[in-house]
Amino acid sequence: MKVLIPILSMKEGEFPFLEKATQGCKEAILVFAVDKGGMAGKFGFASADISRANKLMESIAKTLKDRKIVCDYVMEWGDTAQKIDHLAKLKKVDKIVVQQQFNEYWKQKIAELEKALEGKIRIEIV
Repeated sequence: MKVLIPILSMKEGEFPFLEKATQGCKEAILVFAVDKGGMAGKFGFASADISRANKLMESIAKTLKDRKIVCDYVMEWGDTAQKIDHLAKLKKVDKIVVQQQFNEYWKQKIAELEKALEGKIRIEIV
C-alpha cells in the first residue's frame, strides 16, 4: 500500500500518528505545501515554518526507512489542497492520511481536498 501524508500540523512525526498512518504501508510520500496565499507579509514566519517542516520530513523519512518503509518527501509551493491532490494522483497513492485537528484552517483544507479528489482517493483522518 502507498500512502501520502501531508504535513499540516507539524505533529505528523509523533509515534501514535505515524504508526497508524503507515500500518500495512510499503511506501509513504510526505508533502509540505508552502501556501503563499496565507503568508502575505510574513516571510520570516514562513521561512521558519519551511525549515521546521523540512527537518520534520527528514526525521519521519529516517524513522520510516528504519522500519523498511520506502519514503520520499516533497516541498511544493502553491495551494495546499491542490498540491496534495496533484501529488496523490501523480504518485497513485491508495490513501491520504491526515492528522486530526480542530481548527478552521484544517477543516477548510480538508473540505477543499475532498472536493478536489472527487472521492477518487480515500482520506483517512487519524
